Formats: sequence, C-alpha cells, structure tokens
Amino acid sequence: MRSLKALALMFAVNLLFVVTLSAALAIFHVRMHLVGFALLFGFGGAFLSLFLSKWLVKRMFHMVQVHQGDTGVNGQVWQLAAETAQKAQLPMPEIWIYADDRPNAFATGATRHSAMIAVSTGLLNLLDAGTLRSVLGHEMGHIANGDMLSTTLLMGLMNSYVIWMGNLAGRYLGNNVLTQLVITIAFEIGLSFLALIPITAYSRHREYGADAFSARLWGKESMINALRRLESAPVEVNPRKDALATAYIHGPMGGLFATHPNMEKRIAAIRAL
Repeated sequence: MRSLKALALMFAVNLLFVVTLSAALAIFHVRMHLVGFALLFGFGGAFLSLFLSKWLVKRMFHMVQVHQGDTGVNGQVWQLAAETAQKAQLPMPEIWIYADDRPNAFATGATRHSAMIAVSTGLLNLLDAGTLRSVLGHEMGHIANGDMLSTTLLMGLMNSYVIWMGNLAGRYLGNNVLTQLVITIAFEIGLSFLALIPITAYSRHREYGADAFSARLWGKESMINALRRLESAPVEVNPRKDALATAYIHGPMGGLFATHPNMEKRIAAIRAL
C-alpha cells in the first residue's frame, strides 16, 4: 500500500509538473518542444540509470555473488537473506559481496523480481548474524516499498526541471550559440545542486520506512543494535560525488544534502512503532 501511495504521489507530481510547464510556455509563447526535450532526456536518463544499475555496480565494485550451498561466510549471508525474503514474502534477490572496509549495504534493481542486495566486507566484519539479518531486512524493505522506482521518478522529475530551466535561461540570456551554451551549462550545474535537496530529502524519508519494515520482521531491538554499530563506524559518503549515496543503509548525517536521517531520529522512530 505504501508503494502504491508513493507511486500515485509521484505520478501526480509529474503530471502537475508537465501541466504547469505547458501552461507557462504557452503564456510566454515559448516553443512547446522544449518541454518534450526536457522530459525525454530527464526521465530517459533516470530510467536508463535504473535499468543499468545492477550491471554498473557489479563492475564498479568487482562483486562476488553468493549462492545457496556456499560455505563459510558466503553461505551464512545467503541463508540469512533467504530467511528474510521468505519471512517478508518477497522473491529472493541476488546477493553480492564486495570488498570495502566501510560497513555498508544497498539494494538496487528495477523490480522486485530483478532486485539485488550488496553488502560490504566491512559490514560483515562489523555485525553478527542477528544484526546482519536486520540490515538485510532493511534492504528488502526498500525493495518491498518500491523505493528504487519512486526515487527514479523523482530523479527524472528533477532532471527534467534542470534541463528545462537551463535551456530556457540559455535561450533568453544568450546572444549567440556560444553564450547560450555557456549559460545553459552553468545554469544546469547550479540547478543540479539544488535538485539534490528534494532527492536527498526523499532518501531520508524512505529510510524510516525501510527501518520499520526490518523492525517488524526481526524486532525493534535488533534493528536498533545494527544502527548503533553502524553509528560507531566512520562513513565517508558525499552525495554529490557518489551516485549510490541515497542507496546505502548508512550515510552522511548532516545538512540539506544528507542522504540519511540522524541516527537518533531513526532509533526513536523505530521505538515509536
């Protein structure tokens, strides 16, 4: 139900966006094809990133997939993930491990049936079986809530806004092709930073839903203990440089560009369930 509400809200926002832009362009006698251009490339780029996300992260991090029947740590991770997926009544996602001292995990993929979860070696070294299971539950919460798709829609909306405003500024402020290009690029770079504000705000909001999903699966205290352990580990993630910043379970905590809420707020929200 939360996933449907999120999708309905994003659809309404996108529809309002298109209608508003169309009205504004009509009022100011701007050629309508600029809206189509912005929407095509804005949403096209966002959805292309979503569908390529699994392929890209596997190559970025040189991951190793774990399978049923593996031994040692890999077998334990697979078993914990299988138990979590079964309890959550979700299709079993692909499970991957990548070498990184920073303790983190993230989920990606276009649909529930094509999702993957990746965990770092730093996370495996930090957590015991109970808290690791809660982290896997958190990531499956993102899958169950449709967070990857709703985030993609928001990114498409922001991309379209940036492209439209940048090109509009270039057309009205530039005197020739060169100045139009320079102004367009300058505006798009500046607006891209502003666009991160609603994107990271939504990222913070969806963390609460994923925390709650895991807490209902494996208990509040287990999820809280996992967050406490993550809080003790240093994490260096810059959402303006790291394309996966909004996907991690643990990220920077302060400012408008924070991808995750303050840890105490997350814990308080879990206790209030």
